[in-house]
Amino acid sequence: MKTLETSLYLLISLVLFTFSTTYSQPFMSQNLWCVKTVDMNNIQTVGDEGYFASSSDAGKDWSYVQTGANNMLCCVLPIDELTTVACGSGGIQFKSIDGGQSWASTQTPTTNDLMDCALIQNYTIVCVGMMGTIIRSTDAGDTWVSVDCPTMADLLAVKFIDDNMGFAVGTNGTILSTFDGGNTWSQGSLLAKMQKKYKANSPKTGTNTNYALRSITFFGPNGIIVGDNMTIFNSFDMGNTWTLTDSTCGPNLNKIRSIDPNNAIAVGDNTCIIRTEDGGQTWAPVQFPTQYSDANLRCLAITPNGAGGFYCIAVGDNNTKVYSNNSGLLWDYIYETGFIEHNKTNLTAKKEITAKNFPNPFNPTTVISYSVPFDANVSVKIYDILGRNVATLFDGFEKAGTYSKQFNASNLASGVYFYRITAASGASKFEKVMKMLLNK
Repeated sequence: MKTLETSLYLLISLVLFTFSTTYSQPFMSQNLWCVKTVDMNNIQTVGDEGYFASSSDAGKDWSYVQTGANNMLCCVLPIDELTTVACGSGGIQFKSIDGGQSWASTQTPTTNDLMDCALIQNYTIVCVGMMGTIIRSTDAGDTWVSVDCPTMADLLAVKFIDDNMGFAVGTNGTILSTFDGGNTWSQGSLLAKMQKKYKANSPKTGTNTNYALRSITFFGPNGIIVGDNMTIFNSFDMGNTWTLTDSTCGPNLNKIRSIDPNNAIAVGDNTCIIRTEDGGQTWAPVQFPTQYSDANLRCLAITPNGAGGFYCIAVGDNNTKVYSNNSGLLWDYIYETGFIEHNKTNLTAKKEITAKNFPNPFNPTTVISYSVPFDANVSVKIYDILGRNVATLFDGFEKAGTYSKQFNASNLASGVYFYRITAASGASKFEKVMKMLLNK
């Protein structure tokens, strides 16, 4: 029992510890455009005015370095423990071989903004950017060559499934594919499907054909693309065909990352975080405790947390950093000195789900009590530390009121679990995620 209590204390401490940092004043309000993880502890991010920051303790403390670039850095790419490449506006590219402490610029064959890059075999890097820019390096960013591109659309993201097969996405529904490691590319388009969606669901934007596809991810054969106005496409055949997810217009989605074939997380404008458990066919918003924030989240990184789950970190405007240590179920800010917090007194009152379970810890049963603020379709689901749905206690219609559901975990192992309660009615949707301990 003592060992279990100690383990629980350490886990809760890891999830809820307060972040702090020291840094020079100019970096306090920089917009962050990209974040990557070497592992859970080692994190790198870049942003405006040549901004680079790294953490070696899962984001508790940060080291800030000026790379020498005056322009915005849009992408950071760790090559190994010491080598990192960063690229950005004006075709700039910088490289560090000492863990980000010092940087040197490298000549590229373009002056167009470079928006994203991907690492494939033998230190080969492919970068994409504005006006159909594609450049390629085979020596970890020391030298670069231009690659012919079949479009002049802005390319915003690139993703490789293996050393040969990759995709790039961009404005006007553009999607490119390569089967030879980025040497040659062919063009497809998802524009027609987007036009059909918005003519049917959003008359105000039905004639606008400039929706951008901003990010793409794969896990095995399953691919997901996200973009402006909550645009989401799914593929289950290695990107050969794509299906538009039936979703209403919403915030722009800026980055998508997969956890496994079924689970993925996307982040976007207005602190939007959504999660799927069925390969991207349906999505649900994730509860975020500081809902008064309107920061745009630009990028997301996911890595194993060492406890059987996944650590997630997202970055965005005004030096915003948010994190989850339980596969994206619960999120909180990484608080830093000088972080600009919005005035809570300006908030309008919002309806919320309230919930608790008793007893907690429990063995093997507990009762989950909750209130629903309006007549709604309600689901009560249980998840393990990996984010897997291990039980569904209820999924149906309930009138506004207070309810209780018993959870019997006799067939589950001891450990931390989460229950998620979702209530949806028309355009209104609320969610509550709480933690509980099964102690056998």
